Amino acid sequence: MRNNLVKNKKMRKKIIAGVMSVTVAMAMGTSMLAPMENVFASTSTSMNNTFDTAEELAFNTTIEEELTDTDNVRYYKFTLDGAGELNINASGNGDSKNFKIYDENRTEVYECGCGWGTPNMTTGSVYLTGGTYYLKLESNCYVTFTATKDSLMETLTETQTENNDSFEDAYVISTSKQYKGVLTYNDIEDYYKFELPTTGTVNVNITNVVESNATITAIATIYDDSNTLVYSRGCQNGETINEDVVLSSGTYYFEMIRNNTSGKGKGCYSFKLDYRMSSPAISSVTNSGKKKMTIKWGEVDGADGYELQYSKNKNFKSGVIKKTLKSTATKASYRKLSKNKTYYVRMRSYVKVNGQKKYSGWSSKKSVVIKK
Repeated sequence: MRNNLVKNKKMRKKIIAGVMSVTVAMAMGTSMLAPMENVFASTSTSMNNTFDTAEELAFNTTIEEELTDTDNVRYYKFTLDGAGELNINASGNGDSKNFKIYDENRTEVYECGCGWGTPNMTTGSVYLTGGTYYLKLESNCYVTFTATKDSLMETLTETQTENNDSFEDAYVISTSKQYKGVLTYNDIEDYYKFELPTTGTVNVNITNVVESNATITAIATIYDDSNTLVYSRGCQNGETINEDVVLSSGTYYFEMIRNNTSGKGKGCYSFKLDYRMSSPAISSVTNSGKKKMTIKWGEVDGADGYELQYSKNKNFKSGVIKKTLKSTATKASYRKLSKNKTYYVRMRSYVKVNGQKKYSGWSSKKSVVIKK
């Protein structure tokens, strides 16, 4: 009996000593570990393996995952406020790694992977509209990866639910203002709506993709309010377009659409639709009577009126007489001119916007010699 008690006491001491040594070793081991910055090791093995259990994606942080043949999927969830660029750099122990991105409806919009024997991989620049997304990692090995995101600074914010992907949802824009848009993996076309108060010239100025990491071939088009095509121009990657198109007054739609609809083209573009009213065309200037001249011109559709100037100075630097004329006028006469003198005439049209006159450019000048 006594021998058993001794043995039990010795056994208890050994157990206590063992527990204490493990505790001390753990404490020493913990204190000796170097601090790890920006490292996130997932502790939810087999937990974030569905859309519904997706973890929040930590950007600019190294994420570690130990995956196996039977536990080979992880899901992460992230949100972009507007169009953005996503990059993922991953490494592993040589087995295959695959990343997929799904939109908020859980529809796949992007996929990138590498096979066995490729330890490092990158998704490259993934352009996406704003909204909620899911990132899916598939592998059967130890994987570390880092995800970064950058805003593309789109002028008019576009998301998966608030977008300008149709005539009905076209964003209203102003002429003579610069805009930046983005075509992404899940956005192949953008529509913009604008108004022309009068017949005029629209200078179409487009710069297509200046980023070296993006490739996009697009088509720029303009439709009138009846959806009739009035302008179309292919826009190659890196190309700048600068050309004029004459349009009547009314409502128009400007569209940028990706030419390659495979889903892989993406990039930023900038554009400006610079509207200029049409100038009235002077058809004739005649010496129609004694010290009198008569000017005739063509009416400008939508103009609120015209300004006419005449002078004996061909550069209109001095002695300029100004006249304001109604929009319905197509002829005007002026008397008490100087005999045997040459008079120069020019005109411009205007439209009233918020109580202020917006003028067209000057017409070509014409001249007449007052002989009678």
